[in-house]
Amino acid sequence: MHGFPRGEALRRAEDTLVQVGMADRADRPLGTYSKGMRQRIKLAQALVHDPELLVLDEPLNGVDPVGRVELLQLFRELAARGKAVLISSHILDEMDTLADQILFVCRGRLIASGPLEKIRAMLDTFPLRIRVLTPEARRLAGLLVPLDMVRSVALPSGDELMLEVERAKEFFGLLADLVTANGFDLERLQILDASTEAVFEYLMRTVTHPW
Repeated sequence: MHGFPRGEALRRAEDTLVQVGMADRADRPLGTYSKGMRQRIKLAQALVHDPELLVLDEPLNGVDPVGRVELLQLFRELAARGKAVLISSHILDEMDTLADQILFVCRGRLIASGPLEKIRAMLDTFPLRIRVLTPEARRLAGLLVPLDMVRSVALPSGDELMLEVERAKEFFGLLADLVTANGFDLERLQILDASTEAVFEYLMRTVTHPW
């Protein structure tokens, strides 16, 4: 279809099937493959002419866990070789570690774009959940409750503190000051929901229910 001579077309087909992990299963009729295998073959069809731009719609749909790891690695390798890879996906957690740039689309409108960290930093009101482990969880909770950016505080156990905060940058600055001034021993500080999924859900709620 791309005008290659037969020999070149066969060589490219073989090389591309190796890339997508299908070289040893290339002699079967297409209809006998599983959904995940057919996804790999579709990817091979898109790669065979070595395009500069690769547009993929749900490329991991139906692919088993091992295959997902292999294809994600292939996408990274393509990007490292200078290819532009555009992926449409509802499996947002996988985009956390894969995508350099993320575009959120809601009802046909682009509502945010850029690196996830940049989008996340723009959302001052995004409710961030934080887990803190400290031997003095109750005393620290008493100091955090009055802060206006702290939306909720819970004490699941004697050394565990669960927070929901907004204006994260400002909060972390105040938390650092409180910990230093009062000599708290923090064993662990964990952000629980800064993922792509959490940011997208928040943006969706903001767009559909702006009040």
